[in-house]
Amino acid sequence: MKYDLIIKNGTVFDFECRGSSVKDLYIQDGYIVEPDLKQETSADRVIDADGMLVVPGLIDEHAHWAYEIGSLGLNADMICPCSGVTTTVDAGSTGVENFEAFYRSNILRCQTDTKVYLHISGNGVTVTATHEEDQDPGAIDGEKIFRLFDRYPDCLRGLKVRLSQHTMQYGLEPLKAAVRLADDLNAAGHFCTVAVHVANIPKTVKIEEILELLRPGDIYTHPYQNLGPTIFNKDGTVIEAVKKARKRGVLFSSGTGSIHWCLDHMEKAYRDGFFPDFISSDIVDYNVYTRPGFNILYPMCVSLLCGMSVIDIFRAVTVNPARHLGLGKVGELKPGYKADIAIFEVQTRRVKFVDRFGGSADAAQVFVPMMTLKNGKAVFRQIYFDGGYDYSKVEKNFV
Repeated sequence: MKYDLIIKNGTVFDFECRGSSVKDLYIQDGYIVEPDLKQETSADRVIDADGMLVVPGLIDEHAHWAYEIGSLGLNADMICPCSGVTTTVDAGSTGVENFEAFYRSNILRCQTDTKVYLHISGNGVTVTATHEEDQDPGAIDGEKIFRLFDRYPDCLRGLKVRLSQHTMQYGLEPLKAAVRLADDLNAAGHFCTVAVHVANIPKTVKIEEILELLRPGDIYTHPYQNLGPTIFNKDGTVIEAVKKARKRGVLFSSGTGSIHWCLDHMEKAYRDGFFPDFISSDIVDYNVYTRPGFNILYPMCVSLLCGMSVIDIFRAVTVNPARHLGLGKVGELKPGYKADIAIFEVQTRRVKFVDRFGGSADAAQVFVPMMTLKNGKAVFRQIYFDGGYDYSKVEKNFV
């Protein structure tokens, strides 16, 4: 049997058993397939991933991709493949007034699969300004939001709400309105989570109040931030309300960005056993490839530095978001799933990681992407990753 591609000798995680093994992956027509080992197997291309981690293409659950629609958006195809990301979620860059422009100008044209949390504010988070977006509950256009969910059910995954000093003139009413609307959308047969940004909220607002409003499957973003009220007790442990929220199904996304985390808080949370369900970058135009924002690799490496296991780090950027957000046949390396695959090397090298608040620490190991496949085709490869390339097949005569 001849396949399009075989990836041989890679270390593959079993996320269910929390183990790993060396195995081969067989790819045909853009999907992972079960090989017929009773027959002799061959492939048009063979990649030797000996000593490498072979993982599902990464999923960055929280970033901003509305390129040229405002001042924050990035081009997903310029950033994602080279960091091992094959699927991503735009975290509220657009609302009902500009989502379809985003869809036509970016999402349809990108190889990187982009899903969307639709902002409850009509124009989304499109600018960096002190006034931020208008989240007046009375201005939320539920009728338009329903129409968009009807029209783009596979793309729209939820609603976005931002809670911060500059957006809370209406208190928690915008979040309450979003949850009610999400309930209505779910009752109508749609998938709709609520992703809430919590950072630098007024001291008069309690974290516990926010958590009480969230339902199982809703997402609390930026738990490791250090501006205003935080998730910590005075002794550095995580408050009980956060732990109870997780037990009843509320999810936590790191959403690190450049200002929404610090090493001290990440270390304290991890010591208390509070790891993120999703590791996400929250990268925007002004922090991409700039420390401490950079891309999804930065929070992954910092998580390793702070004590999160390698397998749990990769769970948080693959199977967890895939399953919780209903993303379909991605996030796992199983027959019948898309051949969205990333090959990583865990390199031993000293790298200094910093936050925006004076914290720094030296890492001993970092994750380095060697190759990214989208639908079975290479969309990125390190120039020094040989992968057992057969140089005897190089075309020597060109017409």
